[in-house]
Amino acid sequence: MAEKYEHVVNYQANSIFLTNSYNEIELYLKGKSQFRIHYNPNLDGKALDVDLPNVYDVLIDLLRRTQAHPYKQKTGNLLTLADWFEGERSFTKQLSDLIKKESLTPNDCVCFGGNRFELAYYKGIFILTDDLMSQRSNIFESVNLK
Repeated sequence: MAEKYEHVVNYQANSIFLTNSYNEIELYLKGKSQFRIHYNPNLDGKALDVDLPNVYDVLIDLLRRTQAHPYKQKTGNLLTLADWFEGERSFTKQLSDLIKKESLTPNDCVCFGGNRFELAYYKGIFILTDDLMSQRSNIFESVNLK
């Protein structure tokens, strides 16, 4: 996912560093399903403790930034594929056709669009985001169309 947002990944013994020209993000496991995300230590040195369901939302928001600015966690619902299917029906045929043809490969990058919720497939994962930035982003390894 870091690659999609043009960050370099550096694996350390107990953490992962994601960096680009304005972002420096460190991620490490703090507990069984709790992560600590430390970002931009040279600017303000903020750290967030994030549970597993929310870690992708925070990472996506930090990775998508175009400049280092203060970050505030979202409080909206965690997006599900049902949200996308319900709100973006006109885009599901494209997804359905690709899945039926088994033409999505682990190296593909496809945006399925959306008016409010955007679903993208990037190198083996589906990334679901909210254009209005109120609902929390999520990722999925597969999509069940049934």
